[in-house]
Amino acid sequence: MFSGIIRHTGKVMAIKLVSASKTMLQLSIPQSFSLNQFKFNDSIGVIGLCLSIEEIGDDFLWLRMTPQRLALSAGFELGNIVNLELTLKVGDSFNGYFFSGITDVTAEVIARDCLDEATKFTFLLPREYADYLVNNGLVALNGAVLTIVEVFKESQFSVTMLPHTIEWTNFRYLESGMKVNLEFDAITRLVVKQLRTRLGMSVPL
Repeated sequence: MFSGIIRHTGKVMAIKLVSASKTMLQLSIPQSFSLNQFKFNDSIGVIGLCLSIEEIGDDFLWLRMTPQRLALSAGFELGNIVNLELTLKVGDSFNGYFFSGITDVTAEVIARDCLDEATKFTFLLPREYADYLVNNGLVALNGAVLTIVEVFKESQFSVTMLPHTIEWTNFRYLESGMKVNLEFDAITRLVVKQLRTRLGMSVPL
């Protein structure tokens, strides 16, 4: 479980296909992110995905994921900066929201606008996910919890980010045409599923 509060980033150093069911991902880890706290098979949040640790180096981690999950995700190209978050533990201070690290879909950036004291990003989702978008609702984008500022037609929505959010995350590199990993709020997902089921509609999630 994750809070969606990002304080660290890493860098994709290598991607290695081991088998039909296993891909290895090497991340460089900043000094502020102590590697002594990790052990084999621990979990870590990487741009919104909960991944398991396979190997711990002096300044890097090898993580494992399935090739299918890699193909359905965004942002894992070589050299990319990725958001990192530790899993929540009993007794940790809690300042965000609850997210599972199992992303639902990718969203495309269609606009980035600089405001007076913030940056506004507008995203586009596949149309079948439009019902999951709610004004003032919460989503996790690349693992960071954000509030939806406005929902538009055609499955578009916008969020705003303060300067420190941009500085501490990989959003500082985000431009139009790029994609992010998105996880919907679990309560929103449940409500939409129940309503769609009662109305006899298909449920994408």
